[in-house]
Amino acid sequence: TVTFFSKLKGYGFVELTEKGVVPENRLFVQWRSIKSADRFPFLMKDMEVEFQIAKWQGAAGKDQVSLRAMDVSLPGGSAVLLQDRVDAEKKAFIGGQEMRYFGILKFYNPRYGYGYITVDPKFVTEDGASAVPSELRVERSEVNAGGQNPGAMQDVEVEFGIWKTSRDVPKAYNVTLPGGAPLTLEALEHRQGVGPQMYRGEVNLWNWQSGWGFIKPEPTVPLPLAVQAKLTKQTQDAKKRAEERGRTGSDEELLYVRRDDVVPGVRLLKGMQVMFQLYVDDKGVGATQVQAIEGQASPATDLTDRLAGGSGRSASRTCPLRSVAPAFRPQPGVTAAHVPRCPCGMAAGSACTSGQDLPRDCFNACACLCHMLALDATG
Repeated sequence: TVTFFSKLKGYGFVELTEKGVVPENRLFVQWRSIKSADRFPFLMKDMEVEFQIAKWQGAAGKDQVSLRAMDVSLPGGSAVLLQDRVDAEKKAFIGGQEMRYFGILKFYNPRYGYGYITVDPKFVTEDGASAVPSELRVERSEVNAGGQNPGAMQDVEVEFGIWKTSRDVPKAYNVTLPGGAPLTLEALEHRQGVGPQMYRGEVNLWNWQSGWGFIKPEPTVPLPLAVQAKLTKQTQDAKKRAEERGRTGSDEELLYVRRDDVVPGVRLLKGMQVMFQLYVDDKGVGATQVQAIEGQASPATDLTDRLAGGSGRSASRTCPLRSVAPAFRPQPGVTAAHVPRCPCGMAAGSACTSGQDLPRDCFNACACLCHMLALDATG
């Protein structure tokens, strides 16, 4: 039974019918774990659901494992489909729930979870309560990405409905590509999977704030000829653009990776050994289904130990940085000797409790305290 779920934050808890199976008889569930065709999967309090129980490895590595609900569905395995019914009951629409308008998505910023649409002029009116403005705000829950987390977008033709908030502010509703197709990366960038084969490589760069990075593929395993040719062209084009901006280009051939292409529970860090599948799109070659190779030390654990002055031992469950300073924000050049403990008081290596990008006042939100401090200290 669902005891709590926040659609805004994308997580909640379910209580098991059979007691004694897991500690406290409840499990954490995130929206990505819900089997649903809703554009933004969610659950409702007191719903009856079925699910699998999965181990979830925390940022500190194998020493910190929690249990979560995965593959959450309705009893019998049916997909959870709530959005249209709930919207019909709770939202007021301009032109009705099924009415569709057209326009250009000027931008959508996944980090902040909103964007703006320029409405096609033929739909713009000033007709009192049914007025359609020339520009509409769209929020993450109304970007139909086929159950995925929508990525950054700019100047994309879209269709949408319009709903009004309790303050009569019109906003975009159920934004899709023209014709109703979800705004997925596959559709926007014409992504095509190369196949099920897994490749190996090393994380060359990972920008945890923006959720993207690069992987250097293992040179001893050749890529398919067509993929290699596309990767070489991608590298040459990037070098040319850099030189046009007065910078030094690189001949190093790297695969692009986004946060949504990383297997849930895996936290990337520079130098980490990974395995992945390949895809090609309009921009070049990228990695998907990225996961850590078993047997290597956890990067978060290594960083915790190094910043704490250790020498390769496993990090303590409690952060070694003891002092407390609420809302402290480290600056470049900060070292472990004078960095306070996370204001939230959580132990180093604690897994994010919401799956969201929380304010940086809580360093534990994304990974472990020392991991975050290391990134700040190194810029």
